[in-house]
Amino acid sequence: MMAEMQQYKNLEIACGSVEDLVVSEEGAVKGLTLSADSQWEAWRVSASKVVVTTGTFLRGMIHVGSEQIPAGRAGDKAATA
Repeated sequence: MMAEMQQYKNLEIACGSVEDLVVSEEGAVKGLTLSADSQWEAWRVSASKVVVTTGTFLRGMIHVGSEQIPAGRAGDKAATA
């Protein structure tokens, strides 16, 4: 699917955790801020359209015996919100 999406003109794909939405006084979404991580500083993106998806690890848990540990993909933080 990623290869398909990357062929669209005027579409920029950014993967990361959304820290905040940029909202106009009228309540329209005008962009977002991606959280800083080990590779990037916090990044504010302005856009006329924004698509936010949950990804595949929302509320991910590792189960080891009776212990439960919030977790994401290897090296990623747990998506617990």
